[in-house]
Amino acid sequence: MDSQQLDQATKLLRATFLTNLAVLRVHMPNVYEFFRDYTPTNVRLAFDAAGEINLVRDGLQVYPDSPRSACYEQVDVFINDPKSFRYFPQNKDEKGFEHYLHTIALRELREKAEIKSSHQHYLSPFDVDRSPDCFCVLGSGLGYHLEKLSLELNIAFLYLFEPDPDCLYATLHTIDFGPIIERCRSRGGFLKITVGGGDSTFVNEISSMIDQQGAFNLSRLLVYRHYFGEDIDKAFQLIHDLAYRYVSGWGFFEDEAISIAHSLHNMQMRIPVLKRVKKEQSKISTPVFIVGNGPSLDKTIDFIAAEKDNAIIFSCGTALRPLVASGIIPDLHIESERTFHVYEWLKNAGNQEVFDNSVLIGPNILPPKAVALFKHRYLFVKPHDAGGLIIQNACNDHYENLFLCAPTVSNGAAAAAVAMGLNNLYLFGVDYGFWTEEYHHSKSSAYYQKDWKGETAVMESHFEIDASRGGKILTNTVFDMSRGIMEMLLEQHPVKCYNLSDGALIRGAIFMDPDLPVTIDYSNSEEKEGVIKKALANRFDMPRSDGEAMRRQFFDDFHRLEQLTLLLMNMSRGVNQPNTREELHRVFMLQFNTLNKIKNDKNLRVAHRLLKGTFCYHQTTIMSYVYTIKDPDERKEYIHEALDLFNQHLIDLCEKLAERYDQHDDTVIYQ
Repeated sequence: MDSQQLDQATKLLRATFLTNLAVLRVHMPNVYEFFRDYTPTNVRLAFDAAGEINLVRDGLQVYPDSPRSACYEQVDVFINDPKSFRYFPQNKDEKGFEHYLHTIALRELREKAEIKSSHQHYLSPFDVDRSPDCFCVLGSGLGYHLEKLSLELNIAFLYLFEPDPDCLYATLHTIDFGPIIERCRSRGGFLKITVGGGDSTFVNEISSMIDQQGAFNLSRLLVYRHYFGEDIDKAFQLIHDLAYRYVSGWGFFEDEAISIAHSLHNMQMRIPVLKRVKKEQSKISTPVFIVGNGPSLDKTIDFIAAEKDNAIIFSCGTALRPLVASGIIPDLHIESERTFHVYEWLKNAGNQEVFDNSVLIGPNILPPKAVALFKHRYLFVKPHDAGGLIIQNACNDHYENLFLCAPTVSNGAAAAAVAMGLNNLYLFGVDYGFWTEEYHHSKSSAYYQKDWKGETAVMESHFEIDASRGGKILTNTVFDMSRGIMEMLLEQHPVKCYNLSDGALIRGAIFMDPDLPVTIDYSNSEEKEGVIKKALANRFDMPRSDGEAMRRQFFDDFHRLEQLTLLLMNMSRGVNQPNTREELHRVFMLQFNTLNKIKNDKNLRVAHRLLKGTFCYHQTTIMSYVYTIKDPDERKEYIHEALDLFNQHLIDLCEKLAERYDQHDDTVIYQ
């Protein structure tokens, strides 16, 4: 390359960079601000012997051969054998939920797809169409692969993760991002770029994008790794390990309907509810033993019994049975689920002494029959819950939304304790994992009780995580989510927390080996009965609305639900009925955006909550099975059948809610 050619090539690189800066200034101002005056340190652009632009790190070319040819070849290989995360609802109906309309509808959607002659469970998404909805690229390099991917595929949401800012700075000189952005926008999507950060940044950004754009985009999440490197490899592995976080905890209509029925009854019973506070509450240093039912509880149960007169004992769900077996009547007890089995479980594990002396604390959704067992009971409003939203609507948001209180009872106990001003926490049996699949809870718990229908001899693990004492421990998705929520609580609130559980590492909690002698600091402790009475009196308030007012609020919200449901159904019917997968995606985007816009509208937030999870599950399930049907005519037929089933399901749900809005869960109310 002579000097004139070099000068022209260099000017072209500069012009491309300035063009990209102008584009980023409009579409990604944060990325624009980062690179407008950026200077690379480790990776630079250079021309190779063939006159092609290349990346140079530590004096060595990143691309050994022609960069453009190498990138194009890599794209061809990927399209022939794409790497993707596939979502499918579980084939087996969840035990105890077989009769739910939700379960029946999802089963019918699966069966409708599987009887198609061209159905293939693991069909390549590119055998259906070349218009992926969500496409993740790890590594920018010189960006030629991004250009070719954008031309070869009609991508809606393209997410680029580049941990090294030097590399992306180089990419901004070599390809034009404007056309890539416009192609995404033509499908109602966008290009998102994350620069720097670790593997967790990548996973969290995808989660955020899905939350903002709709879970159905996860039906086929394509992941393209451009090069190997520590940060890229970790991100690639983490998305496979933690993809379950994207497809869980959505809730569904019937679940929310049970919440409404229980909330209406519990409020009518005039049970005190956790209220908002206008100023910082004084902190209470009396030790609180939060007792979970993990296997390590067996190591510490005798210690808890010895200290029961000095510390506040906060029992979590199934930990009640081993506590009672050891002669320990907890001061506080928490339950968190809405289904009838909570009552059956309490009758099995508790006794009259517990029901007369322990204080029940739990969310508004608890089964009224379970709540009625206890002489002393207090509730908190569970956020992101239809029943809780009706309470807040009827009471002008008077009550505290207790965030970080799920998914397990240990989360609820810790969040409630912090809300009550108790800031000296000790975790026992809060393992969030197990060393063997056979020893997953305390041996004294009902999980090993042969005549109990919840008996679980072996609990399947899903992966390994760091253990509190070092090494790795087995865990499952729910336990790991619960651990993450506990860490968030400890990060957000300045409390002391000591972990005496021989389980998963909990960041923010100080590990105290339960195999060694333990000393509890009672130097700033007060008499616990007085502390409990004071905390309950200060933080809980009687309902500000009677039962009749709550019912009026429900009927107002239900009327708006019917109108919203009809609007959403009409988006997929008649002239709006989609015939292809791409058209189906547009319909789902329209429905999702409509729901998303009204989620904070006080008049519509109950309707939104009732419908949100059901739309997540059904849209994602329908889209997933559309991707399993190779023949276009059969695929069109399935789209029509699936939408008809879904719309009828919505009609059935609204009718059932109107008929049975005040019926408590007894496991059969929605048959």
